[in-house]
Amino acid sequence: MNRANDSDNPLESPRSGDEQALGAGIPAPEEAGKAESGDQLETLIVPEAVAEPAGATTDHTPDESISDARSSGHRWREVAGGVLSGMKGLPESARRLNRKEVFEGLSGIKDHFLKNPRRWAAGVASVAGVLILISLFSGEEITESAAMVQEVETIPVQKETLTEQISSPGTVTYLNKASISARIEGRVQTINKDMGDRVAQGEVLAQLETTHLALQLQQAQARLTSAVAGMNLAQARLSSARRSVQKQIQSLDVMQANILDSKANYLQTRQNLQNKYEVYELGGLSRMDMRNFYNQYLTSMTGYFKARKDFQGAMIGFRDADLKESRRAVPADGQKKRDSFIEFNTEVEKSEVAVAQSGIASAQAEVQSAQYFLTEATIKSPIAGVVASRGLDIGEEVKTGEPFFTVVRLDRVVVTTNVAEEDLGRITAGQSGQFTIDANGGESLIGQVARISPVIDPVSRTAEIRIELDNEKEILRPGMFVRCKITTREKPDGIAVPTALLLNVREEEGERKADVFIYKNGAAFKKTVTVGGLFGDRTEVISGLQPGDELIRANLRTLKDGAPVRVRPGVKRRGE
Repeated sequence: MNRANDSDNPLESPRSGDEQALGAGIPAPEEAGKAESGDQLETLIVPEAVAEPAGATTDHTPDESISDARSSGHRWREVAGGVLSGMKGLPESARRLNRKEVFEGLSGIKDHFLKNPRRWAAGVASVAGVLILISLFSGEEITESAAMVQEVETIPVQKETLTEQISSPGTVTYLNKASISARIEGRVQTINKDMGDRVAQGEVLAQLETTHLALQLQQAQARLTSAVAGMNLAQARLSSARRSVQKQIQSLDVMQANILDSKANYLQTRQNLQNKYEVYELGGLSRMDMRNFYNQYLTSMTGYFKARKDFQGAMIGFRDADLKESRRAVPADGQKKRDSFIEFNTEVEKSEVAVAQSGIASAQAEVQSAQYFLTEATIKSPIAGVVASRGLDIGEEVKTGEPFFTVVRLDRVVVTTNVAEEDLGRITAGQSGQFTIDANGGESLIGQVARISPVIDPVSRTAEIRIELDNEKEILRPGMFVRCKITTREKPDGIAVPTALLLNVREEEGERKADVFIYKNGAAFKKTVTVGGLFGDRTEVISGLQPGDELIRANLRTLKDGAPVRVRPGVKRRGE
């Protein structure tokens, strides 16, 4: 039988020694179809280059082997014919197999049958049949559909900071807002700021007319001047009264000394009258002389009683009873008693001073009130921020309490969000909050939990959370919608996998176990891991995985442990 030329047979170039041995005597594809008789098949199956292994012991004869081979060849021809018919209907891409892999398989078949000489002829027939199939389909490769390799996607295992977050929608609101209104009535004279303008704390926003307010201030200042003059007069009177009282106290001392002198004179004249009367009885004095001595006695007695009466009159206001009557203490010390009498006898003048002082205070209050109204005519911003609204125009009348300007602070804002009551226990003040702004293309900002409402809404079963954050670039505006993520727990250097990739989650010896598939050396391998808590849609893996492992994330339900797989072309693994 003729062989195919080397250029026509794809198995001929290049070939190893095993390929040459197996390929010896194999007909070309066009010749293989012509083998119809048993002799031709025998020639095809039993080449001269194949011999019984040396020293092999068999319990059959060569004729029996050839007979077996001929029988096997007929069976193989029938099978090969059916296979070939089926394969010719497949697309080209489904019929290609790498030539090297084919010859590695044929070499294995050869080694198997060399160890069992009884099955040598059948083995040769099988090999020949496979070679016939190979030769019938020209090209570099044949179908790999026989392998049925699944395509998978993988993600790399890596250590990272695991975070547990609570997600909820939120609304931006202001941290500080000033609704500014005029505290006095008036007419708008000038407007310095308008909506959208930035203002500093204390900066002028508008000015009211101040002519009538300036006149009121002048009048109040005049009344204050008059009150001060009245105060000075009252104080002068008080000083004069104190000096007068002091003089009265000194005159009382003089009067008391005069009483003593007049009393002594009275006693002396009375004794002298008694003596002269005895002389007069003896006839030693005339009636005229006796009358003169009697007149002297009456004069001294009158002087004495007059001095006493004057002293008693002058003592009114300087008696201990007077102090007691005014509910004052009576000091034992002489100087302190004098001071008490001075205070007691100048109460009227002191009251006049108090009235004058009250007048000054009233006038000062009027001045301050006029100054206050004059100051309030200038509308200023109590906070730094941006003018959100303006309510009046120049020339319009301003009413007390009527909103004029609204200024909001934008460099720092608050995001309010509602958290379900079952999540409330995991939130504490100071926790980090991340915000995604849909209006700005998903830009993210970071803030901190500042306030947690202690009240649960009975309808929504949620509590309000207030999160403060810096907004120096003024990206956030009051009223904006944001997506909030409050970080309630963090674990550095942890490993977590998507929860959906965990299979057969179970409890074993007090630990939670699960199965995952990893990709290694072209195959899928099942691996048991120990899992921990949830971090969003991922679960922590405590043990069983190492950084760098390739975790399979597709076709998990159809995978078998050790099954060959390949990574889907065109799909990049995460981290590449």
